Amino acid sequence: MTPALLTPPVRTDHALTDDDSAVSHWRSHYGPRSAVASLPPGAGLRHVVADAGALALCELDAPAGFGYRFDSLGPLVVASVRSGRFEFSTQGSHRRVQSGDVLLTAEPDAPRSGLSEGAVVQLALLDQDLVAQVASSGADAAAPVRFTGLDPVSPAAAAHWKATRMFTAGVLADPAAAANPLVLGSVARLLAATTLATFPNTASGGPTRRDNRDAAADSLRRAVAYIDDHPRDDLSVADVAAAARVSVRAVQLAFRRHLGTTPMGYLRAVRLRHVHDELLRADPAATTVSAVALRWGFGHHGRFTTLYRRTYGVLPHETLRRGGPRG
Repeated sequence: MTPALLTPPVRTDHALTDDDSAVSHWRSHYGPRSAVASLPPGAGLRHVVADAGALALCELDAPAGFGYRFDSLGPLVVASVRSGRFEFSTQGSHRRVQSGDVLLTAEPDAPRSGLSEGAVVQLALLDQDLVAQVASSGADAAAPVRFTGLDPVSPAAAAHWKATRMFTAGVLADPAAAANPLVLGSVARLLAATTLATFPNTASGGPTRRDNRDAAADSLRRAVAYIDDHPRDDLSVADVAAAARVSVRAVQLAFRRHLGTTPMGYLRAVRLRHVHDELLRADPAATTVSAVALRWGFGHHGRFTTLYRRTYGVLPHETLRRGGPRG
């Protein structure tokens, strides 16, 4: 199952210097129920966007006095303040945040407003269906997720969220990686999962008694067979759980209990094995390590190389050099 509406990202970079252009741009990007409340005369507003549909990353360089409001906004929005200060208000909550802070700006459909004191803010917009799919604890349709707090559960969680957003931005900035459905789906779910781990929510409970019972060898065999048969598909944990006919938590517990890994860890190992086999057969004059790795969903070359060397004891280009036809 591919996350709803994920598409290769469209990148835009807007410099807005007057009320009319700011209002027009803001509404075209965030919809008619949004508004620019204030933009000081002569002040410049820069808005950089990488929009992949169910996932969008934005950076807002906002002058002091810039203000906005939304009656509602469908996606979940997480903000990380790079510099300066910004005020966020929603449903009786009013917070003044500064450089280094991370926060959930509001529940997805709640009204909200913001006022810059001269700030650069990085935003991540996550489709509710994508978050629900990652959070789903059942083998059926993904259930709605409600966030019960707007602040990170710990400073370490906030730091991890910022690092994950930075990694995601790097992938979206690479046209070849971002155009690969396996890579795009993986990083979108990674940021959604990190968001769920960073902010308190109703999906953060542990496995139930039924999950423990369902985390059996038969469930694991069905899950493993499904992954082995579909390594080229953009699989999520929810897809694997559905194939095993158990909940997400049950399939996660089964992999942990019987194999000492996770469903996505097992999928990554299967794909890495296919990369290894392909490199052994490939002609080094006709292909590259990067091309093979990308075909199997490895979009970050440095991380892929580290994982490959840890698994096979050699660098991937060494495997390619000694394998395949030479003509």
